[in-house]
Amino acid sequence: MNKVDWERPLTEDEKEFLEHMIEGLPNYIARQRVHIFLGGWFEGKTLANADLNGDGPRSMIKGGRRVLYETRDLVEWAIRYFGIKRIENKLLFVRARAA
Repeated sequence: MNKVDWERPLTEDEKEFLEHMIEGLPNYIARQRVHIFLGGWFEGKTLANADLNGDGPRSMIKGGRRVLYETRDLVEWAIRYFGIKRIENKLLFVRARAA
């Protein structure tokens, strides 16, 4: 299983990605709707499993039968859990050079 290292500082790319992801989102996201608000990046079941293993996002709120996450903590958790990597679009680069 992935272990989230909350002590590791985020890289500049990770910080930039975090800020772009949370822009315009609500302060809290329900586990059942995470795939909608985060563009299908992962499913609520992934969160449920991580929570069960004690490796989920830092903050979680239970409201009735629903579980909510603070958006910033949720996205930061996903960055740390899955990792991100910037990939340059080489096809566009080749087209630009050919023109």
